[in-house]
Amino acid sequence: MPYLGLDHLVLLVSDFESARATWEEQLGLTLHHHVHLEEHGIHQAFFPLPDQTFIELIAPSSDDSPIKRLIEENGEGLHVLAMRVKDQPSAIATL
Repeated sequence: MPYLGLDHLVLLVSDFESARATWEEQLGLTLHHHVHLEEHGIHQAFFPLPDQTFIELIAPSSDDSPIKRLIEENGEGLHVLAMRVKDQPSAIATL
């Protein structure tokens, strides 16, 4: 499973605007785009990094959002660590 590098990180956050502001204003990242997927009850924000990876923030946008339940059960923080691999089927079999 040749590991080629990191692709992206997904972080779950409770307060979308506060988290977005932190990543932009305090950490100096530029927001690439933001989407509100009402049908899934989430807000997403994407922050590209210089190495072609990105950080994605996901926050609940409604009280019945599955993301809100995940945060209540597990807390905020790292949700996905996506890696780049040479051969995805082989990497899946290895893992």
